[in-house]
Amino acid sequence: MKKALNLLFWGYLFVFVRIELGIDLLPEPLGYFMIATGCLTLGKRFPTAKKARAFAIAMIFVSFPTIFINVQEQTHILLNAYSTLLMILQLIVVFFIFQLLIEIVTAVDNPMLINRTERTFKIYIIANLIFLAASTFTPNTAGDYWEMIILSLMLIAFIMDIVFLVLLRAIRRDIPTDLNI
Repeated sequence: MKKALNLLFWGYLFVFVRIELGIDLLPEPLGYFMIATGCLTLGKRFPTAKKARAFAIAMIFVSFPTIFINVQEQTHILLNAYSTLLMILQLIVVFFIFQLLIEIVTAVDNPMLINRTERTFKIYIIANLIFLAASTFTPNTAGDYWEMIILSLMLIAFIMDIVFLVLLRAIRRDIPTDLNI
């Protein structure tokens, strides 16, 4: 179980972090492959892992161009649409990972961890949905106030990604070693 949760953590870290030297040194497709592999192991006991795995496998192929192109820095309308699609699909993958984590902490029966996971899930999804909704208006909106709002929402989404990674580590740490999958 801990190995599978490790794969989820490292996989999402590859998706979250971009280190670029001509190409992405932590490629998103490899991150999604690690997530899919972790979900494969967890799918034997937790059915939600199969959904997360299916979306992670799809993202391996959908995110492949991000190895060579930083879509966040592009201004072409098609690359902007592709970037938005990636954010939406990534949010769906994270949604199913959160559902999986809720199943895991419920099986462990740790009320504090259950509460923390559910609370983080709600805040993460709401913050990212607000950011996605606001970012769709960015090309048509000008002004310093709007830029401050977008930057604030971007910072909140960034912080929530870090909180998600911390939660994955905490769950991995608090899962009993005798819990089998």
